[in-house]
Amino acid sequence: MVKVQHFTAKSFEKNLAELGKYIEKSQEAAGLENQAEKELVKESLKSLAETLPQPSSSSAPAAPIANPVAVKDDGEFLPQYLQTSNNPQVKAQIQRMVKIAFHKDIKTALKLSRRFPGFVEDAVHDALADKIIPELKKRGLLK
Repeated sequence: MVKVQHFTAKSFEKNLAELGKYIEKSQEAAGLENQAEKELVKESLKSLAETLPQPSSSSAPAAPIANPVAVKDDGEFLPQYLQTSNNPQVKAQIQRMVKIAFHKDIKTALKLSRRFPGFVEDAVHDALADKIIPELKKRGLLK
């Protein structure tokens, strides 16, 4: 059964449009015209993240969301390779950042992900790419 998400954040559409511009630039770059769509979206997310201010080195990982979004904890936001992980803290952090991306702001989630080890940041990019691709296609931002 396909789960339908209803994204409510006002900034979500703006973020998708901006991400669409990064995707377009990536597609035009040499050698990326035939890149798989997931890799193209991940590269665009990384490019977008690079435009954000670097979190200070003294920054601790952010506190939990005060009013978390009510989403079943069934791994729906995790990349497939993490759904069988035995590290519930890592899984929870990744799910939290993806929820922030869809219900608040993609840029905020990307900025938060930079506070964690690289594998967490990469997993956030993977999870976001999996969830964003259908939305980009619906809006004609990804072919």
